[in-house]
Amino acid sequence: MIEALANAQGIEGWLYPLTVVVGLMVGSFLNVVIVRIPQRLQWQWHGKAKGFPKPPGIAGATSRCPNCRQSIRWRDNLPLVSFLALKGRCHWCSGEISRRYPLVEAMCAALTLIVVWVLGFEWLTLAALAFTWCLIALAVIDLEHFLLPDCITLPLLTAGLIVSAMGGFTDLISALVGAVAGYGILWAVFQAFRIATGKEGMGYGD
Repeated sequence: MIEALANAQGIEGWLYPLTVVVGLMVGSFLNVVIVRIPQRLQWQWHGKAKGFPKPPGIAGATSRCPNCRQSIRWRDNLPLVSFLALKGRCHWCSGEISRRYPLVEAMCAALTLIVVWVLGFEWLTLAALAFTWCLIALAVIDLEHFLLPDCITLPLLTAGLIVSAMGGFTDLISALVGAVAGYGILWAVFQAFRIATGKEGMGYGD
């Protein structure tokens, strides 16, 4: 339907640049997720009992410079553009901004464009985009903290099964078999490593 509307209005060529903009915006949001979810988990595991202040949630809290703690102005928070304009430094304290921020935004924009280019404008594209965005967040969190948060992985698993039940990328039975087999194999590896070494070689998120 989206593709038909685009063709009818003669604006299909503009949808791809718009896709890049959407990807940049989502990438900016993913940076918030990547920072705040591990902070909240660490607080739940350790800081809460010690009386540390509760970290901000994903939504509703102003972004701040990690160095000087000043609120980031909206014009200094534009995906990729602000990083380049500020030359990678905070407007207030000139502290260096992590290169992870523009890299995540650029990667998200590129992968968003690729997904839309390959799959076209249809409802399955939305599912593929959501899956891609979640994987970006999970990959960076895992790289930085060795964590795969349940608050992302479990809803992603559920959503995948729902999409399969709706006639998505595979049928529901195949999706269920894949989920059970994948979990079972990794669980067996986890148990074997723990028995052999006495240590946990991977987390339950894996």
